Amino acid sequence: ISLIFLNLWLSPDLVILLYVPYQVSLKLKSTSQEQLSVNKEHLKLAEQTYLELRALYKFKMIECTCDNEMRTINDIHTEVSETVLEYLKNNKYSGHILSEKIMPSSRK
Repeated sequence: ISLIFLNLWLSPDLVILLYVPYQVSLKLKSTSQEQLSVNKEHLKLAEQTYLELRALYKFKMIECTCDNEMRTINDIHTEVSETVLEYLKNNKYSGHILSEKIMPSSRK
């Protein structure tokens, strides 16, 4: 299987990056049991890589923090839902097409 074929076959319709700055991640990890395995440089590089991928592949990004504090799960969930619904609306997904995209039928 060629890489080009895989890229076309596995190409997602929408990618959403849930963005948490590395400084906030460090703060969250330092208050948990994971503080022994915290690697600041690794988190910085991971953040940079995901931001570069976002720019390259036009990912949608949702900021999961506000004033260096995590937003609530419900708040983030609402924004993710709105982003997906907006995408679906703008790409004219509806009814049968939408249900096929989410739950493909098992035809034999």
